[in-house]
Amino acid sequence: MASNKRLLFPGLFSALVLVLGPACGTDLGGFTGVRSNNICDGSYPICNTAGGCVLTESEFLEGTLPGERKFIFRTPGPAQVRVLLLFTQELSAGNSTQIEWNELGCGSQQIYSTMGRDVFQIAGDQQQLSAQKTLQTAGDHLIRLTSDAIARYQLRTQIVP
Repeated sequence: MASNKRLLFPGLFSALVLVLGPACGTDLGGFTGVRSNNICDGSYPICNTAGGCVLTESEFLEGTLPGERKFIFRTPGPAQVRVLLLFTQELSAGNSTQIEWNELGCGSQQIYSTMGRDVFQIAGDQQQLSAQKTLQTAGDHLIRLTSDAIARYQLRTQIVP
């Protein structure tokens, strides 16, 4: 009987590794959770430009910097919207990283800026940058990430309760 347990345990262990293994190491600390990856490579007209997608709270983006990433985030009314970045690979911090939240119609913007500081140092040991701004209107809001850092990242957004 003991020998059967030994044979079953390795099989059970292997099955757990196959099921749980892919979830481990794909992001640090479960940053994306059960969210789905939005490729965000479309062209949705907004504010005399285009966002790559309409990103929901149940989705995340992956990308590389340097560069710019534009997407749309919908709010049901006035809301505090948080943008979270997880740096999955940090190569060079650059001089400028900004996140811009646009009100409906892009008549006004709010900007988070690293103001020349090392974005990786701001992100800290957890490799996460979190910034939030309050949007006053309901509807589609253009959010723009720009950075001269060299990195890979995951990004998600949420309405702060």
